Amino acid sequence: AGAQHTVWTGAQGAMASPYESYQPADDGPSGSPHYEASPHYIASPQHELERPMVEKSVDGGSTPVAHYRDVPFAVLFVAQLFAVLVAAVANGRHVALEMPSASIVSAATLRLCAAACLTSALFAAGWLAILRQHARALIWLATGGSATLYAITSVWLLTGKHPSSVALGFLLLLTACAHLSFLYMVRDRVAFSATLLSTVASLIHSHPALIMLALGAVGVTLVWLVVWSIAMSYTLHARALALGGPSGEQAYGAQGGVVFLLLLSFYWTLHVVKNVVHVTVAGTVGSWYFLAPQLQTDPTRRSLHRALTTSFGSICLGSLVVSIIRAFRLGASAASRRAPPGPIRSCLLCALGFLDVLVRFFNQYAFTHVALYGKHFTSASRDTWALLVRCGIDVLAQKELTGSVLLSGCVTGGLVNVLLLGSVARSSFGGDAHEWLPVAWLVFLVGAGVQLLVSAIVESAICALYVCYAEDPNALAMVHPQLYASFVHANPTVPLPNAPIFQPTRSGRADV
Repeated sequence: AGAQHTVWTGAQGAMASPYESYQPADDGPSGSPHYEASPHYIASPQHELERPMVEKSVDGGSTPVAHYRDVPFAVLFVAQLFAVLVAAVANGRHVALEMPSASIVSAATLRLCAAACLTSALFAAGWLAILRQHARALIWLATGGSATLYAITSVWLLTGKHPSSVALGFLLLLTACAHLSFLYMVRDRVAFSATLLSTVASLIHSHPALIMLALGAVGVTLVWLVVWSIAMSYTLHARALALGGPSGEQAYGAQGGVVFLLLLSFYWTLHVVKNVVHVTVAGTVGSWYFLAPQLQTDPTRRSLHRALTTSFGSICLGSLVVSIIRAFRLGASAASRRAPPGPIRSCLLCALGFLDVLVRFFNQYAFTHVALYGKHFTSASRDTWALLVRCGIDVLAQKELTGSVLLSGCVTGGLVNVLLLGSVARSSFGGDAHEWLPVAWLVFLVGAGVQLLVSAIVESAICALYVCYAEDPNALAMVHPQLYASFVHANPTVPLPNAPIFQPTRSGRADV
């Protein structure tokens, strides 16, 4: 039955329809209905009942709720970090005296890296500006361009005479066809994904502290890489000398347990740093989503404080799960090189790889629940599973469309650096490709890496927006009318928990 204003009664009591707050006016420029705010907006009671991240004070402000989650895992993480630091300090003297000294990086290489960082920062700023205005065009260019590249490469391989070349070309041709088929099936969601990207780009532009946070995370990661490398390198070196040979394989086989623990520590720390950034970005977006226009001052700093205090244990627990899988995957891959090939080994490695990707995708949304509601990681995982059961296909489709734009931005950022600085590298290091080509690759990696930082923030913010809308669509009505209209028009299957699915029509009626 259709109704102009539909009100339903759920588990939390009477609740307004997600479409009650907007009435359609003229169609927007993208063909989607344009919605105007209605004075009859009713905040969802569910949002008020389940919001431990902030609680309203008497004067209308907000104060953080201090509930520390999963504390034992935070303690365990700090303990392993301290253990690696002690090992690195103890081994540092031996590394300096016994291990071969590394060649010093030339001044020309450092100057090129500094120039690459500058050009990458300028490109990232320009890319965000273009994303705010022309996100839809970027989606078509990225998705269509990748399919075209697959097709061109497949045709080139099919013209070869070697059977492996023909087989690979046929596989790439199938991939191009599948890519185009997927793009055709989700073509109606391009406008919705474009609105998401442009909104997130505007949010990042208005919260530059998020970029500074990502840069700070890179600095912390680099320091950790130096400390961990000292602890790991001397462990392998000393063990190889004790066995009478410099082989790293021998050291790994003789001291596999120690190496595995160091690998686990390596991945765990990297994922904790990454997820702290993700939780901070999600918390900033959540503050904008739920608290605007009475937004707190400096929401990024408040979100970072929660990520490093009350939610830090949950971050450590979720990161540990991923790190164990990745360490086992790397260990199994190294062990398989010494074992005879076989289908069982290949299947196990494939299963570990699939599990790694699946858990990382799952954790991205679980950590968003941690950031928004301050939950335990186990509770956030249950809610994430319920979310993916309700709207998993829409999440995957949206992630594919936006992810293609982010990936193309990273590749383009690296290529722009090579085009601008490649000739400089060649003139500085001479015409020998062995001299200047590694520097050109380094310049490419710097450009792609800087753009990857921005893309990671964009991806975290999109994830947070999707979860926020899934939990409480009505809150978006007062914050961003056009984004709310895009959600309604695209009709992603994101109903509220235990709610009927509303089907909006072009006339503005909500069919249950």
